Amino acid sequence: MAQPENPGRVPVKKTLVVLGLAAAALLLFFYKSNEIPLWSQDEGRHGEIAREMFERRELVVPSFNYVDYLEKPPFAFLPNAAAYVLFGVSSVSARLPAIAAALLGLLLTYFFARRFFSGSAAGHSAVILATSVGYVLVGRFAVIDMVLTLWLSCAIFFLMAACFEQKRHLYLPAYFFMGLAVLTKGLIGIVLPGLIFLAFLVWTRRLGEILKMHIPWGILIVTATALPCFLAVWRREPEFFEVFFLKHQFARFATKTFGRVRPFWFFVPILFGVAFPWSLFIPAGVVSGLKSGEFPRDKVKFLIAWILGVFVFFSIPRSKLPYYILPLSVPLAMLLGLFFSSLSSGNASALVVKAAKRTWASLLAVSAAGAAGLALYALLGDLDETARALKPLLFAGSVFVLMLFPAAWLGFKGRFKAAFAGTAVIVYGVLMTTFVGMKTLNPFESTYEEARLIEPLLGTDGVAAVFASPDTFSDFPFHLRRRVAVIGDNRGTLTQESEEPENEADSKKWFMSADAMSRIFNEGGKRMFCLMKEDQFEVLKGSGLKKYEVLSHAYGKMLIRTVD
Repeated sequence: MAQPENPGRVPVKKTLVVLGLAAAALLLFFYKSNEIPLWSQDEGRHGEIAREMFERRELVVPSFNYVDYLEKPPFAFLPNAAAYVLFGVSSVSARLPAIAAALLGLLLTYFFARRFFSGSAAGHSAVILATSVGYVLVGRFAVIDMVLTLWLSCAIFFLMAACFEQKRHLYLPAYFFMGLAVLTKGLIGIVLPGLIFLAFLVWTRRLGEILKMHIPWGILIVTATALPCFLAVWRREPEFFEVFFLKHQFARFATKTFGRVRPFWFFVPILFGVAFPWSLFIPAGVVSGLKSGEFPRDKVKFLIAWILGVFVFFSIPRSKLPYYILPLSVPLAMLLGLFFSSLSSGNASALVVKAAKRTWASLLAVSAAGAAGLALYALLGDLDETARALKPLLFAGSVFVLMLFPAAWLGFKGRFKAAFAGTAVIVYGVLMTTFVGMKTLNPFESTYEEARLIEPLLGTDGVAAVFASPDTFSDFPFHLRRRVAVIGDNRGTLTQESEEPENEADSKKWFMSADAMSRIFNEGGKRMFCLMKEDQFEVLKGSGLKKYEVLSHAYGKMLIRTVD
């Protein structure tokens, strides 16, 4: 007689799978993080703002380079400051809130995909999100967008649950998470979920749901969550509402004053790139969701409204950055998770199978062309200094891209489970290779090496300076753990506050013209160091700089010092 199978085997196997996936996810976000210092621009600025809050024990008014920073509410930086309290000031600590938000986002996506659709859809959705290049990369940077994405996702998932499950009390936590999103980045926290939900209700002719949403309670919850923090800043800085709401909420959305001007279609190639190769399956995923009938069509429509709402909303402003569309990563992963779940289960219609095979065929062509293009660029391209440093990784990247070819071939032949698994593993490998490339880019993107060079030379009376906007080398004060002087006319995000009458004396000391700095260098007697882009050195010499010593000239930057 055949012996019955040990009932303990299945749970053990599932436990091992879960533990393996958890370890892979942790590795994805922590690998090389301790070897990659904060980079300049947004990451360095956010990390330094939190460091100054931690250093000054300041919870109300953030500062950047020790000048009040009113573009974001203080709550946006408190998680980073809390990480410094727990683990000390470091680049990894600065990134912990984003990493934690990304990992929670994976769990959240799995949980709600399982709740709204199926276990298979949940697994596929989580794997797609974990191998979405844009989601993973932003989740490893010390910027607030991943935390914002988490709050928005929580809010929208609770809106879905309240609507589809007829549990009206679930609207209340949705409002709470909207309040947290408002605290993180402003009015977008209520405007974006509201527009997405309204678009869905209009599409499905369910506008009556608005009367069941406990909107008065919602107003109270959002107000109680966000307003105390805003009022606390306003009491200390009366111009906060003008700067934060009028200038950086409305003017940024409606004008091109803040630069970074991009065309309306800017996010089309961005979406294709940051979600590749899964992005190739978006048309097939939409058709499958709306036509197959395997999953509730209204819930599929909600995901589509969510994706389009984020995409269109951020396409309207003149000013755009690639990671603005990060919040659509979650619904996109779920929509594609439904598609691949349908293929894997064998329940897909003939139309969906045909669309899938055609998409895998297109991936065959793209992978072959991409691998050849990367290899030829590495061999024959006119490479700048940055690209030359990455040359070995370009070849590695071409190998990984070429490895998509057999996975795509399996999909073209209808072996969808193997094709999906193979693609996910290859993208995971590409991401791990990318992290090695990020370490190689450290000297180009970070001022860590320059800071370490001058730190023992500064002493207590030395002055570090940048001949650039403070945002260009925003990580410099973070790595030095001290304030830096700003040389030249470009004060970047510090312009308005540094020019306030009450800050006149401080600005005279810490903001100076190139002529004034050149006089300090030429006269000697003061220990001073200045970092700049190498193409700005001739500009500085044109201001009269004659006496100096070059400490470092590499990676597109120059570091000079006064001569005793």
